Amino acid sequence: MLSMQQVNTLGQLINTTYGVSSTTTSPTMSIKMTLQGNALIVKYTTIVHYASEQSMREQSKEHERAATQLTKKAVDEVEKEFKKIEGKSLKLAKKSADSGIELINMSPYNPRKVAYFRLNTTFEIDV
Repeated sequence: MLSMQQVNTLGQLINTTYGVSSTTTSPTMSIKMTLQGNALIVKYTTIVHYASEQSMREQSKEHERAATQLTKKAVDEVEKEFKKIEGKSLKLAKKSADSGIELINMSPYNPRKVAYFRLNTTFEIDV
């Protein structure tokens, strides 16, 4: 169980709403984290372009692989910074992950589709 000080530290590490930490390297990709009880929810969202229905199925696997990698990198960074600040290791065990595609622009006259690709991953927090 996290102490109040540890919750505060973790909250500051995952807050990317304002300031320097809100500036991302990609304007089409976002990783946001929230605390819910003893769980850390990591929400990855990006804008993707598909040439056709066929390519949507094929590219989805690649988008999910990339999203999983970026999510792991973000979580590893939080664990590293938490240890640096608190002096204790933060262990995050992956409980579940689900992905989805939401079409935001399509036309019957053009096979190109624009969509949001989302991956939500839940980690159990242990100290």
